[in-house]
Amino acid sequence: MEKGAADRDGDGWISIDELHEYASSKVKEAAPAMTPKFYPIEEGHKILLAKSPKDDPKVKYRKEVEIRAKEGHEFSVFARRILDGKRDEWGLTPAEAAAIEEEVLQPYREYERKRDEYEQALIQAIDQEYPFSQTTQKDFKEYQQYLGLRDEDIASIEQRIITPKQAEYEHNRQEAERLQQEQERTQQQKQLAELRKRPETQSSPVSQPKSPSVIQTNIQTQQFEFEYATIILKSSLDRGKTYEINRHRGQAEFFTEDLGNDALLEMVAIPGGQFLMGSPENELERLASESPQHTVTIQPFHMSKFPVKQAQWKAVAGLAKVNIDLDPDPSFFKGANRSVESVSWDDAIEFCNRLSHKTGKPYRLPSEAEWEYACRAGTTTPFHFGETITTDLANYNGNYTYGSGPKGEYRQQTTEVGKFPSNAFGLYDMHGNIWEWCQDAWHGSYEGAPADGSSWMSNNDNDSRLVRAGSWFYEPGVCRSAFRNSNVHAHSLPDVGFRVVVARLSTS
Repeated sequence: MEKGAADRDGDGWISIDELHEYASSKVKEAAPAMTPKFYPIEEGHKILLAKSPKDDPKVKYRKEVEIRAKEGHEFSVFARRILDGKRDEWGLTPAEAAAIEEEVLQPYREYERKRDEYEQALIQAIDQEYPFSQTTQKDFKEYQQYLGLRDEDIASIEQRIITPKQAEYEHNRQEAERLQQEQERTQQQKQLAELRKRPETQSSPVSQPKSPSVIQTNIQTQQFEFEYATIILKSSLDRGKTYEINRHRGQAEFFTEDLGNDALLEMVAIPGGQFLMGSPENELERLASESPQHTVTIQPFHMSKFPVKQAQWKAVAGLAKVNIDLDPDPSFFKGANRSVESVSWDDAIEFCNRLSHKTGKPYRLPSEAEWEYACRAGTTTPFHFGETITTDLANYNGNYTYGSGPKGEYRQQTTEVGKFPSNAFGLYDMHGNIWEWCQDAWHGSYEGAPADGSSWMSNNDNDSRLVRAGSWFYEPGVCRSAFRNSNVHAHSLPDVGFRVVVARLSTS
């Protein structure tokens, strides 16, 4: 007030609102995160406090300096010449002008000092640890507040320092995942090559209702190419967890059954091998029924590329009855290329029996171990896609999330088979869309489970049978590779279907 710097409109008077505006500007210069308010100004009052030394050359020079120092930078050549001219015009000495300039510029210089201090601390922190832990991120935010810096004050610093580091981190992580996936693919190719070199082994059909005798015949296989996907999770300081979907090309063998009425059944070759069945204790949303994890040996077999479609069901339902009648059109959601649903386990067994009678091959439901082995396709993550899942890759209730995955679409119905990418074996819709019947009876854990991949039936009167995969109705955690559920064998629901398998036969 004494120097007249608060007289913002230059009318020779200093009002409360001008004093507040001046004081507020000085506070923001020193601590940009602070936003002082004076409520009489909000209500439109103007109260005069004192008369300003209107014609004081120092006051006029200060205002000139403040106008040209608003961006906080040193004066340009042109601004310097203007200020020197005003200084001489108003009769100020160089020392007086320099003192005024130092006083005006000091808050800006303090602000730049804090930004420099923040930048140096960020560089040092990244050298020690990246990505930051939750504790470090919390300390990081508190340090910003301690310096009184706003997000917009440090945005350019973080862009310059963090963005290259994040890009480097993502590149290294993706390269590591690529190498791991390449190793897995190489291992799968080696298994397939070994299988082609030695005579095919044949697994015995599991126990199921009596069916007509079948004669195994030579089959002709051919190769097909497919696209499968993997999810890579990313983390960044500004956006948190994000994900990236990577697409890959795969190749597998299959053979085709002509079911009549233009309905074809494609059966994909699944290589034999060993895998760890069940889920680890640290897997998100795991249940006790998924334990204990145990090693299972699987013999080679063929599995239908898709869950049985309605057109395929209709063709087989038109064949001669073996044990029970079949409704040729049981599904709630209609569509020739959609999965058949609303069929019981008993219905699925009858389908396999009729198909076996027609083709001379021992078709059946997969054992639970075969199903999980085929679903995982060499992976150990919660989904064959990776650590999480999205509705871009499967049909489930997208109102819910798994881990760091995003919310998505809830379609509230089945989708046509093959809409989404397959797994690395070339099998489609192994997560979501419909539950799939397995041959096994329900057991509450894996205690005593067979280790040879065969179905695990019950010696007592157990009416419950295994279902896998989850469905369009359920949240993503239920669609995990290891998740197990059960239904009464005679019940049918609009989200339960099945796919079929046959032991690996001689090929030509």
